[in-house]
Amino acid sequence: MRNQHLSLAVTALGFSYATPPEGLVGDVVRFDNMDALRASSDASDALAGRIVFVDDSMTRTKDGSGYGPAASKRNLAAIEGMKRGAIAALIRSVATSNHRFPHTGKMAYAEVGESIPAAALAVPDADQLTRALENGPVTVRLSLDTDHPGLQPSGNVIAEIPGRELPDEIVLLGAHLDSWDLGTGALDDGAGVAIVTAAARLIIESGLQPRRTIRVVLFGAEETGVQGGKFY
Repeated sequence: MRNQHLSLAVTALGFSYATPPEGLVGDVVRFDNMDALRASSDASDALAGRIVFVDDSMTRTKDGSGYGPAASKRNLAAIEGMKRGAIAALIRSVATSNHRFPHTGKMAYAEVGESIPAAALAVPDADQLTRALENGPVTVRLSLDTDHPGLQPSGNVIAEIPGRELPDEIVLLGAHLDSWDLGTGALDDGAGVAIVTAAARLIIESGLQPRRTIRVVLFGAEETGVQGGKFY
């Protein structure tokens, strides 16, 4: 079978290191899920020079409960791959859409300053890579141009409707302000911001003063590690 070349839609995961300017090249080793990767040999050279691909799908649910289990590979694939000598990690996007829009999110480090480049494949591109692997070995060239500028200013936006009887008791309405750079933030988390601010506006317009203080907090720097919530 002759060699075939295919471009894949990927995006760097949050905090991923960059690849060398010329990219990096490695054979892909696919795992059904994180349990399969963890169950593989933990020798430091077991995947030497290779690219880990964790391919479990997110379950579509009405309440979003499929998101958490699927997100574990985003957090941990690079850590487990690095332990075994892998040079990079690929994951199937934590998403259910069949569009070629890869979904990013924060990855984790084994230790501060220690990781390998990691990227998410759009869902149909993950399908394509899986089909290709069923027909034989696959080599991927991965190029990620990322930067770590360090800590930057952020902030929380806070407003209150004072309580009439128990002002020191707080009913908190919260949402987060930030979104990843791939999208407009219309849903995550523009919708949440709109909901909590609209609820507060309706309370004010009712002319009724609540018994307890109602506080609206729009948290900054949530996507990068819930820093706004932690500082609050």
